[in-house]
Amino acid sequence: MSHSILVVDDERAVRASLKKVLTAEGFEVQTAETLAAGRAALAASPPDVVIFDLRLPDGSGLDLLSEVRKLDSGIQTILITAYGDIQAAVGAMKAGAGDFLKKPYELEELLHAVHSAARNLERDTQLDGFRRRALQRHHADQMVG
Repeated sequence: MSHSILVVDDERAVRASLKKVLTAEGFEVQTAETLAAGRAALAASPPDVVIFDLRLPDGSGLDLLSEVRKLDSGIQTILITAYGDIQAAVGAMKAGAGDFLKKPYELEELLHAVHSAARNLERDTQLDGFRRRALQRHHADQMVG
């Protein structure tokens, strides 16, 4: 199953390298360089995974994270930043980030985070299917108490 990824980062080299690597891994990748462009891409075609920088030229990546959570809490998120301190990581995780990577990150570390996010998405989709089938089989009006 091919998953879609949105990369929001103001550094052109980061966007280009992530697009190249993740496309080679079989993902569909969109990129955006600003918070506004990320919002537009998110609204136009919600991705399965969002990889975003904490500091963007026109705002905070945490604002984008909040919007992702409001749009669809099932979208997996990975925060990447050069300003990786404990306080930023804790704040990002409390806000709902699925993972946090500090620049410069190892390529294997990023790929592990992306594949983990894809597995989480597949697991959540499968669990939702199980829940729907269970609800269809077991109606409250059929219960004897």
